[in-house]
Amino acid sequence: NIMKLSKLNILAQVANMTLKSKNFAHTQEGIQPIIDAIKPITAIDVGLNNHYLNNNTSKSGPIIYQHIFENSNISMGIFLFPAKTLIPFHDHPKMSVITLNLFGSARVRVLNPESNKGKLEAFEVLDRVTNAGEMLTCFPNHGNIHQIEAITNFAMLDIFLPPYDHITRVCHYFKVSPLKRKENGRNYFDIQSIPDPYIEMIEEPYQGQRITIDI
Repeated sequence: NIMKLSKLNILAQVANMTLKSKNFAHTQEGIQPIIDAIKPITAIDVGLNNHYLNNNTSKSGPIIYQHIFENSNISMGIFLFPAKTLIPFHDHPKMSVITLNLFGSARVRVLNPESNKGKLEAFEVLDRVTNAGEMLTCFPNHGNIHQIEAITNFAMLDIFLPPYDHITRVCHYFKVSPLKRKENGRNYFDIQSIPDPYIEMIEEPYQGQRITIDI
């Protein structure tokens, strides 16, 4: 009975079933069941206690990743950012990603790449501050390049649909120029693929609700 499952188990089950559907599409409508399943999840559900929730002052240190679950269809994990840390512009090729802000605030910039006379550039889809409880999405053909910069201590739950496979779904990082031009109400930038930058990040054990169902 799905009603007796924890919120994390429901999310994993819904996400896996959605990706396995022969009618699945990487669109807002296609991932809506997963969005509905992720909405109720809180920081407490994923094991982030008051030590994290009440500590929003600026502290140096690495970004922390806590891995929850992965199979061939989905991957779930938590990223904990100390204030003023960032993951620079990067992409998610052939993937959709749903991000739930668990606590804190971060500036998120999202770009759409396109080719202009053989040169890679991008226009800005989003540049805003996200706060606790808000969600962000990216798709293979819309908003696939983004940068996340913590303002306060900040945590997010990410679900990747499907996961990186390091073969055809490989993460790329980008250098983004200052504003190049404005056209039709859009801000355009030159972007350039760069080698993977050094990001101070460590992995810690996940402490929240476990995925206990066989999917």
